[in-house]
Amino acid sequence: MFCARQEPCGLSLEFSPDPRCLEQACACLGDFLGARGLSAERFPLCLLLREAASNAVRHGCKGQGTLKLGLDLRENKAVLTLEHDGPGWDWRSKEPTLAEPGETTGRGLFIMKSYSDSITYNDRGNRVCITRSLPAR
Repeated sequence: MFCARQEPCGLSLEFSPDPRCLEQACACLGDFLGARGLSAERFPLCLLLREAASNAVRHGCKGQGTLKLGLDLRENKAVLTLEHDGPGWDWRSKEPTLAEPGETTGRGLFIMKSYSDSITYNDRGNRVCITRSLPAR
């Protein structure tokens, strides 16, 4: 399942927690940014989407339900929100630290922190809001 809705300064996607749908979401996000002269932001914003979705699928909704993505372009900021209908996770218990060399997991929060200005979660842990500064246009 994949649904998309575009507005001049925003994008809304709803999709299954499936790798093919995530790829489709990244392509849609990239096209949206490119059409607004923000091609240089494709990589960082798609990376943030991939990491947030990966964490949601692995730790929050456990591969079930629906993921909802919102992207709002506000002045010189991109605000990306990702929500799922699963139970969430205890975001308070994790620090965004770099994983040990050789580890295959544990880098997502560190990567998200490195590519964003702020990250906030709702209490339940099933919604993340990521803000990233955009270059002046």
